Amino acid sequence: MKETLKRALCVLCFTLSVAPALGALELTDIEKQYLKIFPEAGSVGQADYKDGRYYPVMDKSGKQCGLIIYTEKKGYEGPIKIIVGLDLDAHIVNYLMSQRETPHYVSEIIKPEFKERFKGKGKEQLRFKKDDPAGEIDAVTGATVTSRALLDGLRESATLAGEILKK
Repeated sequence: MKETLKRALCVLCFTLSVAPALGALELTDIEKQYLKIFPEAGSVGQADYKDGRYYPVMDKSGKQCGLIIYTEKKGYEGPIKIIVGLDLDAHIVNYLMSQRETPHYVSEIIKPEFKERFKGKGKEQLRFKKDDPAGEIDAVTGATVTSRALLDGLRESATLAGEILKK
């Protein structure tokens, strides 16, 4: 009983401290959030491609330094919204994620160390080790659905960026 109460309090504290920081990302947030992905950026624009929109990111001199793609994937508890920043080689620079998964299971996924696993990776490297011998990413035990949704969103964004940038 004491251990259960202790766990419940930890989950509550985690939720109260992290959830407001994550917020609920929406497509309209890109113009507000792009500096969290590209701190050196000067501006962000909008452009259409196929069935969607992407956001070219410009440095302070007006030269394109990357792009942002918004994607949404199905998680275990609901949608996982991801704003993905990619460089001009279609490699992950950074991402922001909003989700409503069980905090206990996603505590590992939202750590900065987990995010580091994806930085600099292109579509070919964004695969789980357990699925592909060439894969470079480990899924998070207990959060496989969420891990897969995030990885699929990042890989989809890198693939789309490659098409847009002709890489």
